Amino acid sequence: MKPTSESRLRRGSPRRLRRGRLIRYTARIIRPARDDDLQGLQDVERAAGAPFREFGMGEVADDTPPTVAELAAFARDGRAWVDTDHADKPVAYLLVEAVDGDAHIEQVSVHPDYAHRRMGKSLMDVAAAWAQQHGMVASTLRTYAEVPWNGPCYQRLGFRVVPANELGADLRAVRRAETTRGLDRWPCVVMRRPLTTREGPRPAGWLHLVGSVESPEQLQQAVERDSGRVPGHTDLHPLPQLSSARH
Repeated sequence: MKPTSESRLRRGSPRRLRRGRLIRYTARIIRPARDDDLQGLQDVERAAGAPFREFGMGEVADDTPPTVAELAAFARDGRAWVDTDHADKPVAYLLVEAVDGDAHIEQVSVHPDYAHRRMGKSLMDVAAAWAQQHGMVASTLRTYAEVPWNGPCYQRLGFRVVPANELGADLRAVRRAETTRGLDRWPCVVMRRPLTTREGPRPAGWLHLVGSVESPEQLQQAVERDSGRVPGHTDLHPLPQLSSARH
């Protein structure tokens, strides 16, 4: 995402959109988690765990979500972000912490109703920007190697498996903690992705845009008008000739 003053269109750009036809558009915001989000994040976590049952991983599905106190600590330190629906209700979230000098993604979860919209990737990009602001050079995470939306997905996003003999002391401690909880009955790996120069600062803010315009100029005006109401970032998705917007 880019600052609202430089809002960008993921599917096309204003210059490429044809004149004279109705353009439906929507936008979503990734913003820092607030205290009134925390119980909702637990709900997201429970829902995100349910698909693991299809893989015979009931213990993972039933794993207790982070407590409100644990989530509050991440939020208070500016290390928790949410992706929201049109009512500003969190439907995905990410927690990050410093582990072995890298930005370790402690948890990233998306409600199944909002899957396949690249919310997890967008949250990871925000975490990567946070990491760069704190002088870190890579992101890490621990995940299941054979679950399709875990290891294979993260590999497509540029993460690579870290051999066990190359893990730092903190990551080894993370692995031991998950073993104690019985979450390593299935193949788990630690993955790492070097940061790139693309990631930049992402200020806090909230914004949601839904509407219709008839020209590229009107679309850009709508973005500039509504983006100016609050500080923040937006991913804008123009969806030509669609009655409902999916992102």
